[in-house]
Amino acid sequence: MTELTNQVQELTKERDELKAQKAKADEQAKTAEIEAQLSQKGFTKDNKGDWQGIDNATVQVLLSLDTDKAKTMIGSLSAPKQGLPEYLLSEQHGTGTGQSANPAPTNPLVANAKARK
Repeated sequence: MTELTNQVQELTKERDELKAQKAKADEQAKTAEIEAQLSQKGFTKDNKGDWQGIDNATVQVLLSLDTDKAKTMIGSLSAPKQGLPEYLLSEQHGTGTGQSANPAPTNPLVANAKARK
């Protein structure tokens, strides 16, 4: 009888270990699926493993959701556009260095009016 009790205890322990392994494998599969969906939308990871174009908090929220909700949320995200012309990112078609393309006025009356503002 004690032999059967020992076998039951061993099997119970083995079952619990297998459940833990299954839960870990399910979590890894979910993470892989969400990362694949993000990659499909155009998001990339850098050398450190951080996502580019999406912040870490958003990724953590996606990982905490179930797969269907995460897929829906990923569908509403848009990856940053690569290769935008620099003039679109500069202020008033500036040089791209953050300086305005409007030079200082050469007319003294305009310069005086701007100085009084």
